Amino acid sequence: MLAPIKTFSRSFIQETALLGRWAKARVFNDETRDQRVFVMKNFLPEDTFKEIQTIALENRDLFFRKSGFNRAGAALGRHELLDSTCASVVEGLINDAFLDKVRRESGIEDLHYVTPEDRNQISLLYYAEAGDGIDWHFDGNIYLGQRWAGIFPLFEETNDDTTKLELEVNGEVMTFDRKEVHNTLLLFQGDQVKHRVRPMNDNEERLVVNLLFSPTPDMTSNPMLRLYQTWVNYMFYGKLDK
Repeated sequence: MLAPIKTFSRSFIQETALLGRWAKARVFNDETRDQRVFVMKNFLPEDTFKEIQTIALENRDLFFRKSGFNRAGAALGRHELLDSTCASVVEGLINDAFLDKVRRESGIEDLHYVTPEDRNQISLLYYAEAGDGIDWHFDGNIYLGQRWAGIFPLFEETNDDTTKLELEVNGEVMTFDRKEVHNTLLLFQGDQVKHRVRPMNDNEERLVVNLLFSPTPDMTSNPMLRLYQTWVNYMFYGKLDK
């Protein structure tokens, strides 16, 4: 009798905390929210990085392209990557050694990849047409724990000194040196740190891996949060499922 009550109580607390994190960022702009950003340089051995970079660049024609009111670009989610000639990108980045290094360098020892059923666990994002990018936003979160986004730039050739990715941390815009960001894992909570990808210009190109981690990768039961994520999946991948 007590076990179901304890399970319900724990779930209720987690669901309430998830809504609290949502409101902290989007409604109250609470500056005490967790806005840590980890910059992990030279993350992979250079030959491993080059191999993943080459595979992704050679398969740019596989990406699904979609434009909406606040985002334009192309993408491939986990499921599509595994069914394509980019499968080795997943194998190279979703493994115990990679995860262990993320844990060591961030100090978040209980970090996990989100569930493999979620196509956002790993995705390739490609911006190559004039206007491609995404405006300032917070990510949605359908997990009961913190949602850590890992941005792993593979290639960025633009006319700018800094990357197209910008973060707003404690009210200040944070940028990264474009020439030094390759093979660097940028880890932050996308539902707590507002961010954007500035619009691409003609003859500019940007290709990144997006990874998702959570200390508690259990999905919420909140229908509105899950519906929002379904819409996001459609905008990025042209798919309505996870």
